[in-house]
Amino acid sequence: AHLFARDKGGNAAFLFALAIIPIALIVGFAVDYGRAITVRGTLSDAADSAGLAIGSWVGLTETELKEKAQQFFDANYASSLSSDIKSEFKVSFVGDEIVVNASASVPTTFLRLANHNHLDVSISNAITKRQRNVELALVLDTTGSMRRDGKMDALKQAANAMVDDLFGNETTSDTLDVAVVPFAAAVNVGTDKRNELWLDVDAKSQVAQEDFGAGKQFNFFNKLKSVKSSWDWQGCVRERAGSAYELSDATPSTAQPDSLFAPYFAPDEPDRYADYGSTQHNNDYIYDGLDGNECGVDDSMSWRRTAERCQKYRGKHNDARRTDAGSGPNQHCPPRAITALSNVKGTVTSAINGLEPNGYTVIPAGLLWGWRVLTPSAPFTEGKVFNDKKRVKAIVLLTDGSNDVGAMSNGHN
Repeated sequence: AHLFARDKGGNAAFLFALAIIPIALIVGFAVDYGRAITVRGTLSDAADSAGLAIGSWVGLTETELKEKAQQFFDANYASSLSSDIKSEFKVSFVGDEIVVNASASVPTTFLRLANHNHLDVSISNAITKRQRNVELALVLDTTGSMRRDGKMDALKQAANAMVDDLFGNETTSDTLDVAVVPFAAAVNVGTDKRNELWLDVDAKSQVAQEDFGAGKQFNFFNKLKSVKSSWDWQGCVRERAGSAYELSDATPSTAQPDSLFAPYFAPDEPDRYADYGSTQHNNDYIYDGLDGNECGVDDSMSWRRTAERCQKYRGKHNDARRTDAGSGPNQHCPPRAITALSNVKGTVTSAINGLEPNGYTVIPAGLLWGWRVLTPSAPFTEGKVFNDKKRVKAIVLLTDGSNDVGAMSNGHN
């Protein structure tokens, strides 16, 4: 007995026997806790996916959104981890935030020895719906071909559907601005822009001088509207020339004449008798001058009345007399003007529903003005700066075909 009391040979086994229970608990805790962490990660991923999915969904009620969120959560939550892991998922809406809450009860294995039958895990995340503001230009084809086969109705339906999706249930948005840019052979900026400094009313640019020489454009229009009221300027402009301005949104400046926009003017084309060798003129709307002095040429030299000379002859505007042919100086100018960026849904839908198909197709003109309505500088100044990281600028083009400038067969248009 004395020797047994002094014998230390079995101490290690005795100490190990005493330590086995806490060691098992520690190892078991690590295993069970690791499993709980895995479940929590899967839970968080599934909840976030559901919140992000419905965050981009518009036009649904909160009840419908909650149902969609539950479907996304169920599809992404890996319940295969274990069928005995019970989970719960809830969605709530607080202002512009979608709050997702998820929880699960993870059964334990080893921790049952310490009377802990399950570990509870939960997550709560908020997703802000208003991530970025949007400035959108709808560039819409209103050319003559759109009146066929229900194309214009289809365009209006598509554009209105997009507006409905973007505005959702709101009539006024603090995160969305939409512009409507109708185009045909040109773009109409609106007759209310008549006195803007960026409009080349003095024919200083090379583009304006093609039509008006050194004259003032509105002097021509004033003379013509005395013949027919609709022959006043209807708001269309020509595109600029020169590499610095032709395909750019460069800000117009009176110091740089070619940066200005010339009023759109479809010139009167020659009377039939004036053009030797050709008999067709699409837009002959006033006579080429007084009888016996047409095109500024006396009858004795009538052979000089060429198409080019008669079309350029400005004297015919001084005592303009209307013919029975031709559309006038606004030929192919779309009647509907640009609707600048607006956050009011009714303003946008009204502009879309009022579109009228007419004229030929110049798609680049529409795209350029879609770009310009998004630019913060003139001609339209409603757009915000381009380097705003919280803002997205976008153009959506709806058209049925390719460019068609409608040149006639007489070689002079």
